[in-house]
Amino acid sequence: MKNITHFNIKKQSGQTLVEFVLLLAGIMIISVSFLSQINGYTAKRWETIANVILDDPDQKLQVR
Repeated sequence: MKNITHFNIKKQSGQTLVEFVLLLAGIMIISVSFLSQINGYTAKRWETIANVILDDPDQKLQVR
């Protein structure tokens, strides 16, 4: 008797692309959320520093 083993090899050529797209989407979501938090804080900090430098009660710096 012969022992015949058949391996079912599935085509997985699209799996790499799907994994790459999901990884890229995850990185983009994390990056955008992180930058939106940091940019808001940075703008407020620069505005505070500029107002301290001006130190004139009649003038106020406003970010456009």
